[in-house]
Formats: sequence, structure tokens, C-alpha cells
Amino acid sequence: MEFGDVDAEFRQLVAETLGTSEFLNTELLGGDDPVLVVEEVDRGD
Repeated sequence: MEFGDVDAEFRQLVAETLGTSEFLNTELLGGDDPVLVVEEVDRGD
């Protein structure tokens, strides 16, 4: 997920909100063009 020109606080809010899911892992990668990596987690239930 690419954010474009948004505040760092918004990026962090999105990352934290998605990170509360049991089915997703998130990682916010910084740099000049921040990207949020979202991966589905297979819990194997």
C-alpha cells in the first residue's frame, strides 16, 4: 500500500489499525516513499 503525500501520523494509524487484525501482519517501511506491507496470515484453524 503506497500512501503518497499524507502525514506520518495517518500512516501510523492505518498500520496500527490493520495490525490489530488476527489475519494480517503489517510492516511500515519508511524512506522517501513510505509503503505499508500487508500480508495475510494463515492461522491454520
